[in-house]
Amino acid sequence: MRRHLTPFNLYLSLIGAVGFILVGWSLSHLPSYVPLHTFALLVALTVVAALAPISSAVSEETGFNYGMGAIVSLAAFPQFGNAAAVLIGAIYSVAVWLNKPADQRTWKKNSRQLIFNTSMQAIAIFCAGEIYEVLRIYLGTDTWQAQTLPWIAVAVLYEEINLWLLIGILRLQQGPVIKPLRMWREERAASQIILLAAAMGGGMLGYAIETYHAMGVIAFFWPILLSAYAFRLYVQQVRSHLENLENIVAERTHDLAELNRQKDAYLAVLTHDMMTPLTSIQLCAEELQADPTAAENSDLLHFLLRSQRTLFTMVRNILDIEKLQTGGALT
Repeated sequence: MRRHLTPFNLYLSLIGAVGFILVGWSLSHLPSYVPLHTFALLVALTVVAALAPISSAVSEETGFNYGMGAIVSLAAFPQFGNAAAVLIGAIYSVAVWLNKPADQRTWKKNSRQLIFNTSMQAIAIFCAGEIYEVLRIYLGTDTWQAQTLPWIAVAVLYEEINLWLLIGILRLQQGPVIKPLRMWREERAASQIILLAAAMGGGMLGYAIETYHAMGVIAFFWPILLSAYAFRLYVQQVRSHLENLENIVAERTHDLAELNRQKDAYLAVLTHDMMTPLTSIQLCAEELQADPTAAENSDLLHFLLRSQRTLFTMVRNILDIEKLQTGGALT
């Protein structure tokens, strides 16, 4: 029993319980989502948005995913309220989970992943929705400040809650290898586009829904969705380009290693072929020095030995250079 009472499981259970309560609460308000056909259109567009998320790998089993579901969820605040936004966010999380293949690098389908992602979205959207209502009432419902400023706070709060809830479970799952502040800085920079889209897109779409209902959804959301799809294609092209560069570097590294191997083989043969005659020259010169009849040519013999030693030293230097390149010690 204690084996299952780990901080990771307790954290997951807590987030899952809160998310379950919020999703149940949003379902209980379903009859109040009027007009219902506009809400149904939002749900349909949420499912479409789930087809184009952007993934960022943290490890072989976990990663961050960015998508346009936040725009649709937050845009439900003015017309349908916080409960509808929570339900749309939950539907988006389920659609993303179902759409992703089970063998993709940053996704491994399991129930814990679905529970956490859905609950994380529900909590973030609920908190953002409460702040939206408070700010809109404080600024005056019909003023331009109430129509614009709350969306900035809503987008920032939604993104930060999502990010820190995810960092928390990654820390408990992966251990000290996950550095919360460093990961926050890295992913915070990567999520700036989504943050901007959530603030501007959510505000525009929310205004369109409140004013024009279904026609507003169609007119305002499709350009946003197409922009998200274009951005996804751009990210995929960048990843493909980086992978191509990595392959080129790997090929050049392999070619360089092959050239180094050939050079080492050539130098090994060269030094061996030079050492043998140089040793023979040294032995012959020393034999001649020991011969009394060669005393009259002593200067020539000394010159021969000096030249032999110089060449011998050069060969040894070549061998030492090879040892240094392979991490060996000098002789």
